Amino acid sequence: MKRSIPLLAVLLACLVFVPAVLAQPGSPGGPGPGHPSPGQPGPNCPSVDVSVFAVSGSVTAVDTSADALTVTVDHGTRCHGGTITVNVTSDTKIFLLSDHLRTDMTLADINVGDQVAIIGTVDNSSDTPVYTARVVCVRVPSFDCEGSVTAVDSGGGTLAVAVGHGSDGLDGTITVNVTSDTKLFAISGGQKTAITLADIVVGEHVSVHGTVDNSSDTPVYTASLICVHGLGLSFACVGSVTATDTSADALTVAVDHGTAQLGDTLTANITGDTALFLLGAHQKTAITLADINVGDQVAMVGTVDSSSDPAVYTATIVLDWGTAATLPLPICTPAALKVKAGQAGRGDTLKIHVKIADKMPGAGSAKVALTLTTLKGKKLASTTVSGVSLNKAAKLSWRLPKRLAKGTYRIVAKATDWAGNKQAKPATATLKVT
Repeated sequence: MKRSIPLLAVLLACLVFVPAVLAQPGSPGGPGPGHPSPGQPGPNCPSVDVSVFAVSGSVTAVDTSADALTVTVDHGTRCHGGTITVNVTSDTKIFLLSDHLRTDMTLADINVGDQVAIIGTVDNSSDTPVYTARVVCVRVPSFDCEGSVTAVDSGGGTLAVAVGHGSDGLDGTITVNVTSDTKLFAISGGQKTAITLADIVVGEHVSVHGTVDNSSDTPVYTASLICVHGLGLSFACVGSVTATDTSADALTVAVDHGTAQLGDTLTANITGDTALFLLGAHQKTAITLADINVGDQVAMVGTVDSSSDPAVYTATIVLDWGTAATLPLPICTPAALKVKAGQAGRGDTLKIHVKIADKMPGAGSAKVALTLTTLKGKKLASTTVSGVSLNKAAKLSWRLPKRLAKGTYRIVAKATDWAGNKQAKPATATLKVT
């Protein structure tokens, strides 16, 4: 069975009242190597009278008369697998966690098929373990994606998005429900403006966050937040100037590096709102289009109006560093990544949470090189993830080698931004493989 990592992360992150550290492998109450039959501990599990357990899985039965909940276990800190029945008492805390909001609920509110995470105690004094829940968290799955709008139905309250990047392998085109609770806004020039669904136009680039209902064969996506980026799409590039036209207020650049869909040469409009600067020795001086020369190295960030053919590019920022071979630091230098890893099994899909800070606004995306090493630094596996968004949280997926031995390893992450600048100091996190 494939597992998403970290185990029980949602529950463990939000329960400040959990009084004990969960048992570790090899300690009393910790998981042994055996796999149990339904409702039974594994054959090699240590025998203790009472210990703490934590599991997550899907609900298969709810018995309000017996105050019990039956769960098919996907993950657990104790000997896990199969199905367990958990007693629910008046002291059990039960709540719904949806889109980071917590709502108290009762056992009767839980339905078969719900995804739950449970922490409690197990009494092994008899032949059949007795599980009692301290906390039951019912989790509504969430999703994140960004991409281009392909259809808008303001009357029906739906938005179709061609996914460029998405959580948990989300791809293709999805239809998202938009409700009265959905927050919609547009960001342009660093300003955030509230909008309605009718304001969104086909071709615009959006980020969507919300919940997903997997109870039927076709997932149902409902947006809690929709952000429209810029005037349609944004772009960023670096390259050398091939032409300046002060009469037409236009700048033409031979592109060395750039965001998606840019050709070898790009002509961008320069307006009264365009900020133009000359860079040198970490100093920035305001200039005009007439000060830029053919052959100068520049970085440009701006917006794209794709309503016409060809698309119209308008620069919001132009940085000129003359004929220097490289862009002066610290512009476009990614900050340290924040990597979260935890416990995994061999062949599992690891979820790595990162955030790359880049000092160039609107600079598109970066690529992240991930390396798995031993604690002594021996390289075991590596992968590169492209198209990682800058200046906001992102989640990367990486399937671990199936033949990886049990033990503790290190994940090393290093980003390269769209201008080719590499992160100076890699970020690391430890990973325990069970």
